[in-house]
Amino acid sequence: MAQELQPTAIFDLDGTLIYTLPCLGKSGNDMLESYGLTPYPLESYKMLVGNGSRILVERMLAGRHSDLDVDQALDRYLACFHKNVLYKLEAYPGLPESLSQLKKQGYRLAVLTNKPDALAKITIEACYPPGFFEPIRGQRPGGPIKPDPQLLPAFIKEIGADPARSVFVGDSAVDIHTAKTAHLPSIGVLWGYRDREELQTAGADCLLEHADELVAAVTNLT
Repeated sequence: MAQELQPTAIFDLDGTLIYTLPCLGKSGNDMLESYGLTPYPLESYKMLVGNGSRILVERMLAGRHSDLDVDQALDRYLACFHKNVLYKLEAYPGLPESLSQLKKQGYRLAVLTNKPDALAKITIEACYPPGFFEPIRGQRPGGPIKPDPQLLPAFIKEIGADPARSVFVGDSAVDIHTAKTAHLPSIGVLWGYRDREELQTAGADCLLEHADELVAAVTNLT
């Protein structure tokens, strides 16, 4: 008899596992101010982020009607991001406890994020123990980003997860659409950067208001 594969919960990072908005906002505004451009209010970054660093920079420049070279601005943003990567990071209240309970129940916890790969690992390990999530996969140079239809199916195959016993958890339509590329059930979290309407419209299978709802939602969908 074939051995049953371990159930897997795959998570987005920013706005799902960790409150990173101050870090993202400071990095973006440091970049803008270095060019003499007006910074954005912190709350604006909830809608600017989510599709990777390059698109974030494109959105920031477009909103300031700037014709700066995007590649040059991206390099400067990433330099600011490296400097600020640990700025005011916080795990969402109650989430480490719920995640620990999932691990005790035999779940593997993995991360798939559009944050640059090396910075994703630094960010996670600032708020969670080493090895708590395995693997942690961020955006790699030249590689696809969520919700590219090839990304999540390839990730599932690479880590040896069973799609029938896996779930994707995130805070935006990008995450829900990503789950659909691999035919995974999706959980949308309302403590993140996007609202209920966006997650419902995207087709989330389940919405959570509080971290203590996570264990029941994951076990019900896997």
